[in-house]
Amino acid sequence: MDLLDQPFGPYRDGDILTETCKSVPTGVLELENVMLECGGEPIGLTECEPCQPEYAVSRIRAYGVRFRGVLKVKKLTWLTPWARKVLEDDVRNRDVQSRISSGGVARSTLTLDNIYARRLTIKVVVQGVKNMPAIYLFSKLVPNGLLLTSRDRNRQYEVKTMDVSTYKPSRLHLHRYRTLKVMQQLIKLDKQTNTDDPDGTPVIERTVFWFADLYLKHMAYAASASKQRFVYTSSDSDIEPDTNGQLKEGRQRTLRHLPRAEVLSLLATHAEWILADHSKRKKKYLNQDAWAEWVVDVRRGRREARNADVRWGVMDDAQLPATLTPEGSDADEDDIPAMPRRRGKAKKQKKQTQTPSSRTLSTASGSRSTTHHDVSRYGKNTSINAPNPTTLRTYDSDFSPESTPPASPSSSSASLPSRPSTPPNPEIMALLPIEFMYPPLLPLHFRWVCPAADCRYMINLLDMSDENCKALSDEDVRKMKAGGWVIRDRWVRRCFKTMVSAHYDDHLDQMGIVMWQEKKQWKIGWKKPQHHPPWPPRRELPATSHKGVKIEEEDVSLESSD
Repeated sequence: MDLLDQPFGPYRDGDILTETCKSVPTGVLELENVMLECGGEPIGLTECEPCQPEYAVSRIRAYGVRFRGVLKVKKLTWLTPWARKVLEDDVRNRDVQSRISSGGVARSTLTLDNIYARRLTIKVVVQGVKNMPAIYLFSKLVPNGLLLTSRDRNRQYEVKTMDVSTYKPSRLHLHRYRTLKVMQQLIKLDKQTNTDDPDGTPVIERTVFWFADLYLKHMAYAASASKQRFVYTSSDSDIEPDTNGQLKEGRQRTLRHLPRAEVLSLLATHAEWILADHSKRKKKYLNQDAWAEWVVDVRRGRREARNADVRWGVMDDAQLPATLTPEGSDADEDDIPAMPRRRGKAKKQKKQTQTPSSRTLSTASGSRSTTHHDVSRYGKNTSINAPNPTTLRTYDSDFSPESTPPASPSSSSASLPSRPSTPPNPEIMALLPIEFMYPPLLPLHFRWVCPAADCRYMINLLDMSDENCKALSDEDVRKMKAGGWVIRDRWVRRCFKTMVSAHYDDHLDQMGIVMWQEKKQWKIGWKKPQHHPPWPPRRELPATSHKGVKIEEEDVSLESSD
């Protein structure tokens, strides 16, 4: 039924899902198109998981991580009474609009019971707060996928697909655990095939070269390898979903000669992380001393490969370091095992490698100019100094002119304010629902319900109340109530966002929060800042100064609009 193709929502998982809606071994809740958000900006697993060296600890502590995804409601018992009522109204409204557009009677008798009696289902956009680390490939509940836990009842979901804004900054995390999974599979294969020792090769002999040789022996040229990729990217169009790397029906690859150097390059890509992760484990599975010595060679190998304008021991789209330790330095030997550190602003070198005009990124159709199948490519460097995708993508918040009265069309970029130089107050941001960070979605059924907790405020575009219209001009109210408009009209969308923004302003007022504009910047602060800690915090200046220079404390607190 086309009527149910698009999901309803968004709703908080704690508001619409009951206790019976939970993952069990025989049935795991599945989320599609999952997006992670922190402080109003997209975030990936590489930055929001504590096990990663790139973990953004201060950002996570300040804002937490929230998620949004599409859930297929397979049973009506999953829904709370309030959710059933709202969803049934939404279904009927969507049905009415469909009938009107096709010239039918503007009436609907659809019910959720009728829909599910016909073995149909509805989809909803749920959102919640992430709780506990995500688990990829190593959970009992989802052994071949990604497990995400919500704060509400510790409900667990399997992430089937990700929004691109979350997937791209998650690739490093996912690739690390795929490599670790391959290593665990190799150890298992060794135990199954080792006739000398039922426990397999002793840990002291499990060097990086042992893993490389084992991969070449059991995986690279195995008969099943022609129909499976052990190390792959999630965007690979040849892979059958949910099969752990199995190729689609009718697809088969010709196994090529695999140099040992390529296998070593794959292991070298995550050598530091594997070593650091292993050092935290009680049960050891590799020779840590031998790996630590090899990491020194890896860092030297990366430096030599970069100088030769080739790519080795790094991700296929990784940004190579701008500065490398000079040859002969003892720094490599002093910091083993060492986690990769987040790069700061590197000093400019006299000689820099230019970024080619063509990028080796996966496309939506699945075609790639350069990628890795079983192991990472060892070849020409094609994406040095590639920009971080998260810095190229910005999301409008409710602090933009388009959704804050007086509203104005966003066709001109000149009307948009520049981003504030001072980060928003984390105490304020913690109070704001996640929905306030994104432009409101204009529902196809013409009814919008406020997503804030315990708020049932509604805007029905087909039957607007005086409260809904208080922020609109008389002309806009007349045109909206006269009908004859379509949801694609720019002015209709502007009116909708203006009404939503006015309601959000009421919430801000109740929370004692105020927004104001200075030139092209929008600022947010407390109505009564004297009752709250200053933001940004005052900087402590030294008590002494040079002779003849008087040091005064700099006032950096946010000013009030009162």
